[in-house]
Amino acid sequence: MNVITRSLALILGIASLAAAQKSDSAKKEKKDKYTSSKFWQSTTPFEMTVAVNLKLLQKDKGDPGPWREASVTIAGDSGPKTLPARLRTRGRSRLKICDRFPPVWVDFGKDVKGTELRHLNRFKLVSPCKYGTDYDRYVVAEYNIYRIHALFTPISHRTRLIKLTVKDSASGKEAFSKYAFAVEDIDEVAERLEAQKLPVTGLVATDLDPRQTALMGLLQYMIANTDFSFTARHNLEFINKSGVIYPIIFDYDQAGIINTMYATPDPSLGIQHVTDRVYRGLCVPIDTLKAVIAELKARRPQVEALYKDDVAALMGGAMAGSSLRFLASFYSDLDNEKRVQKDIVEKCAPAR
Repeated sequence: MNVITRSLALILGIASLAAAQKSDSAKKEKKDKYTSSKFWQSTTPFEMTVAVNLKLLQKDKGDPGPWREASVTIAGDSGPKTLPARLRTRGRSRLKICDRFPPVWVDFGKDVKGTELRHLNRFKLVSPCKYGTDYDRYVVAEYNIYRIHALFTPISHRTRLIKLTVKDSASGKEAFSKYAFAVEDIDEVAERLEAQKLPVTGLVATDLDPRQTALMGLLQYMIANTDFSFTARHNLEFINKSGVIYPIIFDYDQAGIINTMYATPDPSLGIQHVTDRVYRGLCVPIDTLKAVIAELKARRPQVEALYKDDVAALMGGAMAGSSLRFLASFYSDLDNEKRVQKDIVEKCAPAR
């Protein structure tokens, strides 16, 4: 082999190695890149059957409780497919009162290809936790609040309505079949938004995105939800996106717009009923607050439409109608500048 031939072979070898490294790098990048599951992209109720030892699960009162072996049956590309899964209890207030089915995490194994669950690891499941039609309606009403949030910002938990059937794996008998909904895990929220989840316990006002902060406070005032705290990080999570912190509030079963039978306000708030509105948002620049208020007003038809569609019909006409009246009182407050000043601007809490 002459010098030219050896040199050419060396060049080709180096080029081949570089190409292989580039290919490996591209494969790794492709593998690591976030891919949204089709599960979250559809608005059609997702049919799912969960089989678990109900006696064991109902005894679990921890947050979180131990993982319990389960199976999930869903539609696959070639017919129904049963997947291994595991469940564990979560939550606080609902976990104490639930006697039908507790709030749980649903965690899937790796065998989800060929189903809508592909690229999905786990989610929170919210279902009717007590017997009675009121509790069925509460679930749909809470799902609707997540839909309101999604109207205003992608920086929120995505949800999916589920037609849930629960079976007792010990007896093989069906326990119930009701509507439920899935809530996106905060880890997936952060990954979807190319952000990082933050374990924040204290806050500095300048760290928070003003628009998102104002939006969170005003949306809770809209639905009369006081079951959250910025300082205690109760029902509140944070993500860091490009150096800016975005708060995300979740869990709305105590909201006045739903008015569940078990909801009670914190005595320290000075209100008698959960239907009483108290602004618990953080202080933001007044121009930002006014801009978000204007946005809430502009999108009023879209908000109200959520209580007039097929999903709203699942909660019943009476509940949908009372929710619309509750929203009307909120918009009446926003139209009154003196009330906005007194009940919102002057009641905001300074971040620390």
